[in-house]
Amino acid sequence: MRNYSRLLCLMLGLFLAGCNGSDKDSSADSGKESGATDTGQAALSGVYRAVAQDTAGNLVEVQLIAESGRLPLLTLWDDREHQSSFLAEKPTGEQGQTGYYFAELQYQCQAQQNAFVCDTPEGTTRLAADSSSAQHAGFVAGQYQAVWDGQLYTLSLDEQGNASIASLHCESGARFSASASLETVRVMTVAGNNGCQLPLSRAYADTVVDNDVLYSINLQTEHPGFPQVWVKIAG
Repeated sequence: MRNYSRLLCLMLGLFLAGCNGSDKDSSADSGKESGATDTGQAALSGVYRAVAQDTAGNLVEVQLIAESGRLPLLTLWDDREHQSSFLAEKPTGEQGQTGYYFAELQYQCQAQQNAFVCDTPEGTTRLAADSSSAQHAGFVAGQYQAVWDGQLYTLSLDEQGNASIASLHCESGARFSASASLETVRVMTVAGNNGCQLPLSRAYADTVVDNDVLYSINLQTEHPGFPQVWVKIAG
């Protein structure tokens, strides 16, 4: 139910943002007709959110993170907090347009002014630029644990963002830092000495706090088998 309330709040927030910004967007569009070919690139980098429906008609939260020079990552959460992330493919399109295709979802998303408009099997969804609900500004040092491939792994993080991910048999270095192009987005980068053979080189990372006492790190990556939630242990 906690995530269902979050979906309802997100719907209200996006509706109010659309009402407040409609006049400004229309005036800006009328003044930039000569630069229309730059609109997609100008609107590209950012975090975009919407509430949509899945194939069963249930509400899902949709988030798209678009970093400059990287393919966007699209993440969906349902009302049971199940999370799935998908990496975009650059489709064959018309010159001057910025569009991406998410094959597993059959989402075709086109960049517009301060938004992505996605054609989906369930209809058209508009993902609005969202700076108000930015990811957590930092990380809490400590040890976090998750199970991957039947083994317990520990993620150790210090106050400078240096980290390691280790099991009883291996260790991989990592680094937590701000995105190079999006200051509100945090990234975990796996070091070259990937002793645990982690199946990813980077992931979007977010600190989640429940009831002011339970800390966890949420990772968004296109690798579905890799742990998404790492829970902080006492100490």
